[in-house]
Amino acid sequence: MFDRYTIETVLKGNATDADYATVTNQLPLTLAPMAHLHKQYAPDYRVVNQAGATIGHGWSHTAKTTGQKYVAFHVDVALDRCVSGTAGRPAKTGSGWVAQLS
Repeated sequence: MFDRYTIETVLKGNATDADYATVTNQLPLTLAPMAHLHKQYAPDYRVVNQAGATIGHGWSHTAKTTGQKYVAFHVDVALDRCVSGTAGRPAKTGSGWVAQLS
């Protein structure tokens, strides 16, 4: 089973100002584990906003060079659009999860 993580910091990356604002206005975000469906491409997490609504999904990965765990995710920012990003625990601080939009 996967752990539950809280994202309190989001870095803008290549996201538009509007998409960045939409995501940061919903902080903190929670990566809540999903019941595993044993399907190859099924998401591992629901991305949940501060109001408790599911706004996206994430997939667990491990970096090949460092072995560090991270989650690639998509968040709905409008009816016809989503923004992607990655979230993980910075190696130097070791506390809290940070997301980078792309």
